[in-house]
Amino acid sequence: MADIAPLRGVLYDPSKVDLAKVIAPPYDVIDAAERARLAELDPHNCVRLIL
Repeated sequence: MADIAPLRGVLYDPSKVDLAKVIAPPYDVIDAAERARLAELDPHNCVRLIL
């Protein structure tokens, strides 16, 4: 039987990063242009993880 373990969530430390630059709306409500704009805000923006 397979062993199943939970994934560790990604948490940003607000004392080290501007949250406005690393969070994004759900992937299915942004278009390619908005995704590109969000990705340019910070190299750690969450759109790089989910899209």
